[in-house]
Amino acid sequence: MLVLLLFSCTKNHKINSEEGNFSVNFPGEPSRKTLKLPSTDGTDLNIVSYSYLSPDSNVVYLLSYNNIPNYANSNPDSILNKAKIGPAQQMRTSIVEEKKLEIDGFPGLYFKGLGLDIAMVYYIYIVKDRMYQIAILNSVPREPEKSEIEAFMGSFKLLKKPL
Repeated sequence: MLVLLLFSCTKNHKINSEEGNFSVNFPGEPSRKTLKLPSTDGTDLNIVSYSYLSPDSNVVYLLSYNNIPNYANSNPDSILNKAKIGPAQQMRTSIVEEKKLEIDGFPGLYFKGLGLDIAMVYYIYIVKDRMYQIAILNSVPREPEKSEIEAFMGSFKLLKKPL
């Protein structure tokens, strides 16, 4: 019975979001939330997020996406940099590793942050006027294993390449 319980807790849950134009494999069934925030141009910023908390409550797997206001007047590298600074400051971590990424020809950023009470790994992609953030946050803090990163963050795919 215990073996079945452990297997069910670690079973992957694939999300295919036509609305978000992505697929990703969570380690379990995530919850979905939509948050509306006012943006600098006065419009509402709709952030859609999926999150899964590990059975031991130490690890959060997170994927969020939102459209970027005034994207036509923005530099993708500047957006990526600002998107990196927010979680690092909010979670009081130091960025210990960073590199550029790409998905289907669109720019992205990988970074790893370590703090006193959290370790985090982030992928951020700018796809046309949309930003995707995929993260693993560990409160132990223990850096996620390469296999954990690949199984979750490496499974992120665009369903269709935007024109």
